[in-house]
Amino acid sequence: MQKIIFICFTIFLYNSTLRSQNIQEMKFFDEKVLKDWKVDKKDFAFPQPDKYLKKGNKRIHIIYDENIIFVSETDVISPYEYISAYDSLTKQQLAKGQKFYLCEIGVWEYYDQDEKIVNQINYDTLCKFSIEDVVQKIKKEYNANLLDRKECISLERSSNTESLYYKTLSIEKKKNYKEHYYYFVTFYSPKTNLIRDNYLILDGETGNILYEMKKSNDRTHPFDNLLEQIDKEKCEK
Repeated sequence: MQKIIFICFTIFLYNSTLRSQNIQEMKFFDEKVLKDWKVDKKDFAFPQPDKYLKKGNKRIHIIYDENIIFVSETDVISPYEYISAYDSLTKQQLAKGQKFYLCEIGVWEYYDQDEKIVNQINYDTLCKFSIEDVVQKIKKEYNANLLDRKECISLERSSNTESLYYKTLSIEKKKNYKEHYYYFVTFYSPKTNLIRDNYLILDGETGNILYEMKKSNDRTHPFDNLLEQIDKEKCEK
């Protein structure tokens, strides 16, 4: 059961785009806590029983799955997202975590029926070059504020073992392939999020910019080409 919860929770994280003490500390799901929230107009654009609520700058998305209730809280200005998962029958909290744009951050906790922690994942240990370091680097070198969602920027993090390039490697090569994390920073045009004004790939250990592409409506991901080039350079040394 724990494995199913973990898989469902992870899927939700990748599909979901200021911290509320009510949401994060709500051990049992209760919609009455949200009675003062208004229905967001986007609620009518999606199939029920999903719910979209708003209160000031804050937004809440509730997904009623067959076995689990997912609650996601975001802010129209802040890039932080707070997520909790609850058992559909008992309404008991099963897991909670936090994201910065598309990056899981901090310690994620998973609970059993007795409310005891059965699993913890610390996403801040994945990279030596932290999220805070990325924010400062982008602010200093590109005069852009990742803490403000109005600036049309996004941030992702992924490892080389999650790439398409890795999947093409032979079993023998995969045995000696060391996992390594990278950050992807995308600057979108203020007029449309379909055009990338700038795109960066940063090394998750050093923070060095390994790739930069400016002004393009090309939606392809250069990550695989970069990994292939890195491997070629290693072989030539």
